[in-house]
Amino acid sequence: MVPITLSDWRQLKGYNKKRIWKFIEERFVIPDKTSREKHILQRIGRFFGAWKSRLTKELENGNDEKSATINEKLWKEFKKQRRSSNFREQNNKAKEIRAKQTIQHTTCREGYARLEYEKIEEKDGASVSRAEVWIRGYSDKNGKPYNTKIAEIVDKINACNQSQCSESTAQSINNDPISQVFGTEHQGRVRGLGFGVTPTSVGATTHNNPIIKELMGLREKYEDLYSYVYNQHK
Repeated sequence: MVPITLSDWRQLKGYNKKRIWKFIEERFVIPDKTSREKHILQRIGRFFGAWKSRLTKELENGNDEKSATINEKLWKEFKKQRRSSNFREQNNKAKEIRAKQTIQHTTCREGYARLEYEKIEEKDGASVSRAEVWIRGYSDKNGKPYNTKIAEIVDKINACNQSQCSESTAQSINNDPISQVFGTEHQGRVRGLGFGVTPTSVGATTHNNPIIKELMGLREKYEDLYSYVYNQHK
């Protein structure tokens, strides 16, 4: 369905993507399939890349035993690709970049969505901010940041949480503690919200949205009216 020699998931032909999606539909119950198809296929692409990375690591360690699910001819071609000077050069550059990172990805395989769910359970169903989820993702099981750099960032986030500047904009990804510490989100991802989430999909200006402001104003008027009627009938 997908050759192991495929170097870039984005180059996968539409016909093959349709076959993969049909395979998934036949085996899983997926609510709202239309809106989830792109996200699920992207997720599969990431798993595909991670699987090839594990195979590459095994090759580097001297283990070139083929899995029963891999075609013999494609396996030989894959080994040739991974042992080529061009791939080794690209791989070494990627390793150098990762080695310089002070904030490395540390969340579990379930990702931020699972961490958020666990955090909500801890708070008996109360909502949690993405700052809380981000901190959880970069801390060990005892709640301690993984390194000094992360500890410094956590201190800054907590300081923003305690300041008045973030109280009125706690739910906006443009003004919450994460954005105040890291700056504006880059296109295509949102820190603390996991794979597939973009600034557009969550609404980058939740609290600045005119409709939200109008609804909040109507709610305040309703509460004032309720309070007036209640006091009149005491």
